[in-house]
Amino acid sequence: MMQEVSSKGHSWSDFRDAINLKKPFMIIDFENEDSSDQFISSEMAGQDYEMQKYHLKLDNTEIKEYPSVFVFLESSAKPDRIRGLLKRFKIMRIIIGSEGDPMTQIHTGEDSFDFASDIMTGISPDDMDRDDYYNVGSMYYRFLS
Repeated sequence: MMQEVSSKGHSWSDFRDAINLKKPFMIIDFENEDSSDQFISSEMAGQDYEMQKYHLKLDNTEIKEYPSVFVFLESSAKPDRIRGLLKRFKIMRIIIGSEGDPMTQIHTGEDSFDFASDIMTGISPDDMDRDDYYNVGSMYYRFLS
């Protein structure tokens, strides 16, 4: 029997604080809804997370929307777990924030590198003057490199 899993109902300030205060978190951007659903049902039981959307501009015009999950972690994500998730699910990228580390790390397939240290927020997609951004409820944010 599959265990029902649901998000916790975090406020925007919980997301902002996790990123800005350098708390451990993981953002997973999925290629499709099926992979996101499989991940949630198999990995998120008892975990603290929220669903969000990742928006990516293609060819400077079309915005494509992807499912994304923001996981609030107790401690920094282990490299073995990240590699395992990338192998098991259709994931575009994973962004990791580690306790006290000023830079987030991005993981795509076999590659990983420093990504960003801050975010920019707004209340409209027009506030995001970049090709990719996230939205949680009515708030929008993007990472600054």
